[in-house]
Amino acid sequence: MLENSDNNECAYAQVGYLRLQGMNNLKVFAEYSKDCDDFVNKIAFDAAPGNHKYQVHYNRKPIPANRKIHMWMDNVRVAKTNFDPEVVWGNQPWGGQWEAETHDEGDDVPGTLNIPLFFSNMEVRPCKGCAWIQPAGLKVSSSSARYAAQWNIQNQMFRVWTK
Repeated sequence: MLENSDNNECAYAQVGYLRLQGMNNLKVFAEYSKDCDDFVNKIAFDAAPGNHKYQVHYNRKPIPANRKIHMWMDNVRVAKTNFDPEVVWGNQPWGGQWEAETHDEGDDVPGTLNIPLFFSNMEVRPCKGCAWIQPAGLKVSSSSARYAAQWNIQNQMFRVWTK
């Protein structure tokens, strides 16, 4: 997830996967919003089995009208914003975030204590032309006592589960 660092929780762009209530299969999703007054733009489609690589990045092209945030899965663009975040949110830096969340607090995140869901190979590219690097100092936490997250290898792999 890439978000406005001015603590505007409604200004973000993200890509990942979800499981809808009553469905057994996973969906890939991408969504973005300019601010709290904006409609949340979302796309979802069936996820293929296996491990996937998700990326969110700002494409700062020479022509300002073409500057967008792009959301990728396995090197295929699944969505792009309809706005330039530098114009709407202001200049960088913007915040990066990894999280497991549910629509309703009573819902389960993927994984159990014995079979957690692992996130690995997390990388950020701090600037255009910079190399992808492992971020330092990431924190994992949960907003609910029902969910847990724990580092297995600091800044390389963490796991999430429903307690």
